[in-house]
Amino acid sequence: MACGVEESIHQPYTTGFYLPGENTEIEFTADASSIRGYDFIGTVDEHDQETNMLKVLGRNRFALGDTVEILDPDQAEINKFTISRIIGETGEDLEAAHNSYVVYLPLAENHAAPISKHAILRKKSSPHQ
Repeated sequence: MACGVEESIHQPYTTGFYLPGENTEIEFTADASSIRGYDFIGTVDEHDQETNMLKVLGRNRFALGDTVEILDPDQAEINKFTISRIIGETGEDLEAAHNSYVVYLPLAENHAAPISKHAILRKKSSPHQ
């Protein structure tokens, strides 16, 4: 599973000290905040293949309509799905989940591969973050 350069948290890129004559004073700028391409939103606690439901331990906010990627060390490909329903621990439907929420997310019927416990869920960061 390859991770592209823009898919990880990083500082803005510069030529650094590589090119002769470049102004090395700009190597560390005051506004060089981290660039985030994705937000870690939770981990898989369980995948019930019979119902095709994920039990998720939330770590950051996610909501209905979000497109989520599953990074599973036991699968070569990154799987994507759109959250169509969020079910709370007591069975209530939720609009969103947050840190420390335990929720259930149904997967599409065509998702047949088992998902490992502790697989990571992420979503693309919003541009205003």
